[in-house]
Amino acid sequence: MPPSSAVERLQIERESLDQARIEERSYKDSQRKKSNREARDEEKDSRATGKDRLIEKRREGNMSRKEFAAEREGGGMVEVSEEVLMGGGGGGFADALKERERAKMRWEEKRGGQREEQKAVMYVIFSVQSSSSSVGD
Repeated sequence: MPPSSAVERLQIERESLDQARIEERSYKDSQRKKSNREARDEEKDSRATGKDRLIEKRREGNMSRKEFAAEREGGGMVEVSEEVLMGGGGGGFADALKERERAKMRWEEKRGGQREEQKAVMYVIFSVQSSSSSVGD
């Protein structure tokens, strides 16, 4: 039965296009899966088995370690100035000792100020207590 209106015709065309896209996508997916499966099978078939495979794996590991060592040896050197190597140009042990001494002095000053403040507070408290006790006598 042919469609009676233009809307129905458009809807049928759209549905048939959608169906064609779905079928095409499914065909492409199946072809891709098939080619991947064939590539895996070829790789497995060409690979050695048993003891030969173990030897092959060992050789691959040795090659990768040799490559890594070669890369590490080639680019490991960094240019450093004489001043940095010999310890010149600021810093140094004597400067560190001086800085430590200055820090110790600052700490003692701060700590001494707190002690003086505590002594003053204790003196005030003691004098208030003694004056209140002498007033009641």
